[in-house]
Amino acid sequence: MLDPLGAVPVNGTLPSSFLASLSSNVNITTLSATPIYLFALIFLATLYPALAPAFPKTRQHAWILTTIAAAVMTFASLPFVLDYVKRGGVCGVLPRTDVAIAVNRFFQAYLTADLAVGFLFYRAQVGFLTGWVHHVVYIGIVEVAIRGGWAHVFCLAGVMELPTLLLGLSTLFPALRSNVLFALTFFATRICFHLLLIWDCLMRDHSSSYSDVIHSASSSYKDATPTPYAAIPTQAPALNMRVPALIMLSIFPLHAMWFKGCVAGFVRRYRAGHPSSAVGVDGKNGVETEKQRHPLAPDVHPDARSLAHHARVSPPPSSFAFLPTGAGEWGLRRLRALSSALLERGSMGQRWLGGPAGWVSTGGEDGGRWGVRNAILERLRQVRLRQQQLRRPGMARRMSAGLIAALTGKEVVNRGREELRKGKEALVEYVRGLA
Repeated sequence: MLDPLGAVPVNGTLPSSFLASLSSNVNITTLSATPIYLFALIFLATLYPALAPAFPKTRQHAWILTTIAAAVMTFASLPFVLDYVKRGGVCGVLPRTDVAIAVNRFFQAYLTADLAVGFLFYRAQVGFLTGWVHHVVYIGIVEVAIRGGWAHVFCLAGVMELPTLLLGLSTLFPALRSNVLFALTFFATRICFHLLLIWDCLMRDHSSSYSDVIHSASSSYKDATPTPYAAIPTQAPALNMRVPALIMLSIFPLHAMWFKGCVAGFVRRYRAGHPSSAVGVDGKNGVETEKQRHPLAPDVHPDARSLAHHARVSPPPSSFAFLPTGAGEWGLRRLRALSSALLERGSMGQRWLGGPAGWVSTGGEDGGRWGVRNAILERLRQVRLRQQQLRRPGMARRMSAGLIAALTGKEVVNRGREELRKGKEALVEYVRGLA
């Protein structure tokens, strides 16, 4: 018969102390498996209502059991991790069958308790994939580990719960939150160590090292020596190591996806804190960075290339060839044309006002200052009508040019105000001169 460590006596005899140890281990690992699971399940289910009132948010309630389970798995994995480091790989990890199975059963109890308690108290926090599917699949994986004889490998992988422990603590106690520490531990355990375990289980020959572990553990019995015991068949351990390797290989894409989301969160938070780091759409054509552009620019016309294009396109030809066509002066056309025409007092002024040759004659409604006033108002009305006609086919061009003019800065605004003031003064002086 086989002992719990996988060694069988060559001569078919067993010492009395060895039988006592065997019966003790069998009692712990097999007969007591169900009590361990039930005790852990009851413990977690009763611990939740005792701790939940201390945390006000429902999201925090969902992390109570997860944080406790992550802490237990992390600290329980330390002896196995120490073996892994000292003995050089998975093949050097002592099975510790009783402890390993107890830890595995506790993890199964946590998965069951989280689903049951979550269904009753924080159902909205238990997702379909990350909750129900994840927990049910892991209950099956743990059962396969126990029945396959590599429960100690699952305990070794329990160190991957360290980032979960940190995330749970930061959720329950926000003052402890550290995104950098979480990212570092996640990368070290669920990416690097995970890949190392996969490679170790797939690429190494575990038969010889496993036999060394068997002989080392067998020598702890006083009445037994390593010599009369032979190692178990070398094919079984090698085959068993392929199973956890394939399981870990299938789980790794999920960890990689979570880490990608973690990195994306870092990038998003960095950009939110440094908005000036985003550059413009077309730096070659002079489009400014996001920090320098006016905040209304994306809302009014998000296509910066179209803005630059329309700004470079000259306006359509019109009968008012003397009007200025520079960007930023569209809103001042009428005033500049009016002031220029009045100041010149020549044929251009007569053409613009559209009056008769004697339009400056004195007296009456058609002469003097009133004649000038009516002619000016009529001409301005014609200009407005002309602008309305031009606005329909050239809406995008006019909006773009107006936006470019509005975004050119304070210089154009000040210059426009100055020209407006000069035009008003010229108009007043001219009307006074007519009077």
